[in-house]
Amino acid sequence: MNKFKAFAAHLSLSLIVVGLVLGIIVFVWYPDPLFTAMSGWDVVKILIFVDLILGPILTFIVYKPNKPSLRFDLSVIAFIQIAALAYGTFVFFKERPLYLVHAIDVFHIVTASEVDRNHTRFDELKQIPLVGPRLAIVFLPDSAEERSKLTEEVVLGGAADIERRPEFYRPYEDHLDKVFERTISLSALQNQDEATKKKIARFKEKHADRLDQMTFVPLKKKYGFMLLAIDKESGLPIAGLDVE
Repeated sequence: MNKFKAFAAHLSLSLIVVGLVLGIIVFVWYPDPLFTAMSGWDVVKILIFVDLILGPILTFIVYKPNKPSLRFDLSVIAFIQIAALAYGTFVFFKERPLYLVHAIDVFHIVTASEVDRNHTRFDELKQIPLVGPRLAIVFLPDSAEERSKLTEEVVLGGAADIERRPEFYRPYEDHLDKVFERTISLSALQNQDEATKKKIARFKEKHADRLDQMTFVPLKKKYGFMLLAIDKESGLPIAGLDVE
């Protein structure tokens, strides 16, 4: 085997392994639009560089038939790739969206590292789907005293805000009326800059067959906000529109 064949073999194997891992991340743990909302590409770029670029290139550089240290050199390269892939996968798993929580008029992504699902009072909210997060909704406490106590805990005590307090979670499907009270239509976004108008136009073109089924709610992403399209009847997420 010469350098080029070794490079091609290494690249092909890396593509298969990384492709399988990314498939799980993008389609199982972070289904659209959560991958975009959580800036998943920031970590994926590192994985791609180490596993699909750096690894095969290093193999091309060190590969020489009958080289005494070839097995050791290739083992080191493989270890670096496996370590990078394992670490990146662990980060994605630890920070995967566990809940998509509606609080007042905004959806929040709550990760596995932020909450203990066993703290919720509803058994159905303790069960997390195989694909994507569980939908939930939160309400402020009924009494003024409880609301004041919650505010004090958050502002003065450094406690997590209500969307990251599973004890306040309620089943999403039981309170769709609250979700639909404050939604946004695309027509309300027309007086925007040209870049935003182009994004909206592309979104309309892509989802032309079901635009009538959609209404929109802000989604808090890692940096800023975007819009989450939800079904007008079921309230289930359909797609994301990355505009402020």
